[in-house]
Amino acid sequence: MASSNRGTGAEPEPENRPIDARLLGSPRNRSLAIVVLLIIGFVVVATAIVLVAGATPVREYPADSPEGTIQRYVRALDERDLDGAYALLSSAAQGRFSKAAFYEQQYGYGSYGDGSGRLVRIDRTEVTGGRATVALTIEQFWGGGFGSNRTVMHRTIRLVREPAGWRLDEALVGPELMPAWPARE
Repeated sequence: MASSNRGTGAEPEPENRPIDARLLGSPRNRSLAIVVLLIIGFVVVATAIVLVAGATPVREYPADSPEGTIQRYVRALDERDLDGAYALLSSAAQGRFSKAAFYEQQYGYGSYGDGSGRLVRIDRTEVTGGRATVALTIEQFWGGGFGSNRTVMHRTIRLVREPAGWRLDEALVGPELMPAWPARE
């Protein structure tokens, strides 16, 4: 004979607990389940779009162009190749900043990473004879999740054409590519 819990005040075992069919089949719960599934679907699709869009390859400019010179300068700074970055400065810029002063200002920013938290976009280039200006948008990202931050800066970089190719006509320092301050020597 099976034992019964009726009248004893004891709860039935979880697997034997009756299911309230009214809760499972209510229109309110079905609507809630649909909304939750739609939100999850939206998050999955949005994540996929961000991952695909974020995988856009970087456009490589010809090394002997003003844009290519900017790319090589930024890459040299990111790789902490300060000799390589300094070599991409014009003779006039090198005259204003010795290599020691250039190094001092670059290291003044400390270790600012490999550029992976920064996006440098070339917006526009204007070339007039042996001079060029390149308009950049620099986006920096840091933090993560709900605590992430983003900063957008716009810079216009001057370049001059020298026998060795295009060269930056000013020393730029730090991840923001700020113009270097006058050297103290």
